[in-house]
Amino acid sequence: MNILFLHKMGISPLRGGISRMTFVLGEFLKREGYNVYYLSFENQKGVKYLDNQFFFPSARSILSKENELFFDSFLREKEINILINQASMDRNIVKFVSKFKDRNLKKISVIHNSLLMPIVNWYALKEFKLRKRRLSYLLPLLKSNLCIVILKNLYRCKSYSHYVRLQQDSDKIVFVAPKNEEDLFFILGKQISNISVICNSISLPEYNLGQKEKEILWVGTPDFSIKRIDIILKIWSIVSPKFEDWTLKILGDSSSLVEAKKIARNLNLERIRFEGRVDPNDYYKTASFLCLTSTTESFGLVLVEAMHYGVIPFAFDSFPAVREIIDDQKNGFIIPKFKIEEYTSVLTCQMEKIDRINNMGKAAIEKSKRFDISNVGKEWIDLLTNL
Repeated sequence: MNILFLHKMGISPLRGGISRMTFVLGEFLKREGYNVYYLSFENQKGVKYLDNQFFFPSARSILSKENELFFDSFLREKEINILINQASMDRNIVKFVSKFKDRNLKKISVIHNSLLMPIVNWYALKEFKLRKRRLSYLLPLLKSNLCIVILKNLYRCKSYSHYVRLQQDSDKIVFVAPKNEEDLFFILGKQISNISVICNSISLPEYNLGQKEKEILWVGTPDFSIKRIDIILKIWSIVSPKFEDWTLKILGDSSSLVEAKKIARNLNLERIRFEGRVDPNDYYKTASFLCLTSTTESFGLVLVEAMHYGVIPFAFDSFPAVREIIDDQKNGFIIPKFKIEEYTSVLTCQMEKIDRINNMGKAAIEKSKRFDISNVGKEWIDLLTNL
């Protein structure tokens, strides 16, 4: 069977997000005997791609005739049986794919995001910017149920035709977390049957729980809207004076890191290290806790990766997948969304119990196995076989 993964960006094992998740799944399917190809629109300079990665001739004009002819030829030459669209939220890509109907091609569309959670948590996405501009008086309005209802319905009107096309053109729509499909039902105004839920997966070496240090990790691409690095800085400003033998390590890089470092200096934060963009695996091996402060996540794979190494995760209840990953107070902690005082309190309590967290670390390792590609891959094979 010949499978084609379609994505806007090229697939590289060194990148994060959808790119890495696609690579993990693709490599698993290759080991299971499938022929796997990657086809993308954007070829980034300086990135080393796999031998089975191909690119459209035109990245700027997705809907061009040149791309259509190339795609038609590619499907025929490679005898593609199944197309897995990893860019199902891109209107132009979905429109492009929908043009190819007259062939024995099965289409799977993967929706990696919670469609409505960014709207429900809109106020948290905008909070930092509003406070910076002294417009915080608008926050109660953005938090109100009336505002959320209006925003959800505006998004529904704006995106309705896109998701109708996606639903009609897909043999199967795959969500990466339970309950995410309810957002699509809301937009379409009805329930649909051609859906499946298959969680994202990891592929990491076996790990035996070792000695943990008094270290807290924050891992992500620093920003002040989605990842909310400002929240962990605020939490650390409260926690660190009480625990002078603990260290906070920030892993990740972006243009926002300059401002984050400035905030850290203004808060006179001590024992905080900005490590930049690094492989987090060695940091996971020694860290005790991982703090996620995101306003929303597509899945939150960083939680699973950390748990694989026995790192106890903390996260806001701000996206559906968090409850699929963390069993609260068993293998991690789920904090009511954006309750910073409660987040600080729970973290402080666990830092005081550092000598008694070994069992929870073991529970985190055990839970992470649920998301190993050896398990999740079986769900994909079942889907492909019965498509």
